Amino acid sequence: MQTILTGAILTFVLATAPATAQDFKLKVSLESPDGHVRNEAFDRFADLVSERTDGRVAIEVFGSASQYSGAEVPAALAQGSIDMGAPLYLHVGRFVPEAQFADLPMAYGADEAQIYAAVDGPFGAELHTRIEDTLGVRVLGRPFGVGHAILYTTDKKVETTADIAGLKLRVPGGAASVERFRVMGANPVSIPWPDAPQALSRGTVDGTLSTDEPIRSVAMWDSGVSHVFLDGQSYFMYVPLVSGAAWSRLPEELQIVLTDTWEEMIADTRKRANARWMEARRINQENGIEPVEASADDLLAMREKLLAIQPDLVKTLGMDPDLIDLAQEAF
Repeated sequence: MQTILTGAILTFVLATAPATAQDFKLKVSLESPDGHVRNEAFDRFADLVSERTDGRVAIEVFGSASQYSGAEVPAALAQGSIDMGAPLYLHVGRFVPEAQFADLPMAYGADEAQIYAAVDGPFGAELHTRIEDTLGVRVLGRPFGVGHAILYTTDKKVETTADIAGLKLRVPGGAASVERFRVMGANPVSIPWPDAPQALSRGTVDGTLSTDEPIRSVAMWDSGVSHVFLDGQSYFMYVPLVSGAAWSRLPEELQIVLTDTWEEMIADTRKRANARWMEARRINQENGIEPVEASADDLLAMREKLLAIQPDLVKTLGMDPDLIDLAQEAF
C-alpha cells in the first residue's frame, strides 16, 4: 500500500511540476551576419532571457539570411514558420503601410531624436497595435535604429541631390523608398542585402542605399564602393517581433520576462547601435570611401520637392493619413 501511494504521489508531482530546462526554444531569423549590431543585440537578449528563466527559454539566433531574407521575415512570422525576427520597418510596410513612415518625405534629413520621438510616442503605440493585428504577431518592444540610410556608390560620385538622377540604385525594398528615388530621377531596384556586394562589383547597380554598419561588416570597399553621400535619405530601424504561435506557447510569466528584458535593454541597445554606426563610418572612410555631406540648402530644397508628393504617396501606398499626421508631429 505504501509503495502504491508513493508512486501515485510521484506521478502527481511530475505531472504538475514546472517546465524543465529548455522546454521553450525560440529561433530568431536575421538577415544580417554575425558581428552585426542587430545580431549582437539578440545574442545579449538570448543570454539574459536564459539566465532570468533558469534556462527554461532557449533562444537561438540564425544570421546571414540562413533562414529567411529580411523581406521574407514578416510573412514567415505571420505563418509561424519562424519564432522571432527583427525586420526593418520598411519590410513590415508590405502589410502595414504606415510602418514605412521613416521613408516618407517628412522624415528626409530628420535627426535620430525626431525618429525616436515618433516611434516612442502615440504614433508608435498605434503602429505596433496595427502590426500585431495584421500579422498576428507580438511586438516585443520598442525598436532600435542603426543610423541613417545613405547613398553609397562605386564609380559615380554624388555631390548634390541632383547627381542622383539617372543612377541605378539598389534598395532593400519598401514602396515609399522606391518612390522617393523615382522622384529624385533614379532607377531603384530591390535587391536582398546578401546579393548586394555582387551587384555592386559587377556593375549591375551604381550604388546602394544602406546604413554604415552593413557596409563595414562585409567590407563593401572590396566590391568597388568608393563614395558616400550624406543626406539622411531615411532612418533604418529594426522592430522585434514574435510569432503568434510562439508567443502563445509561452506561459504568461515567461512572456513578461521577455518583454521586461527587452525594455531594460533598449536604451543600451540604441546607444550601442549609435556608437557602432559612427565607428563604422570612420572605418569605411579609412578604407577609401570618400564622404560628401549634402548642404543644408540642398537638403531643404529636396525635402520641399519630396513633400509636395507626400499626400499622393500616402494615398497610393494605402496609408492612414490621420496616423501619418500623428507621426509628422515629431518632425
